[in-house]
Amino acid sequence: MHHVAAPVLGRPDLAAAGKLTIVAGGPAESIDRVQPVFDAIGQKTWRIGSLPQQANVMKLAANFMLAAAVETLGEASTLVTGHGVAMQDFLDVITSGLPVTRTGVFRLRQADRRATLRAGALQGAARSERRASRAGRRA
Repeated sequence: MHHVAAPVLGRPDLAAAGKLTIVAGGPAESIDRVQPVFDAIGQKTWRIGSLPQQANVMKLAANFMLAAAVETLGEASTLVTGHGVAMQDFLDVITSGLPVTRTGVFRLRQADRRATLRAGALQGAARSERRASRAGRRA
């Protein structure tokens, strides 16, 4: 018996549509056995390595990058709105040519106040940073 780790990337709407991104780690033959389940819930399975923990570390790294992107968007929005630039103009510009995450822009659009966005992003970033730091110490 072998262990497979398969954390997922995606929001609840992607899960409902069966379009998650799956990050799988474990022996190839074990992943092969559960691949039909992954195919049912996801649009792509990334085979990260032969050790289950490699998939978990990849998920932590992705969460860390997302949290950093959301925090950066929050700071940038504070800068531009503080100088009288309309939030919609900012969002239009950054989504037209800059590599910005959909989730970060979604959170910006949903935030009632910039302080709420920044507080949530900081909490998420701190949580991901602690996890990544622990994982780095174990490596």
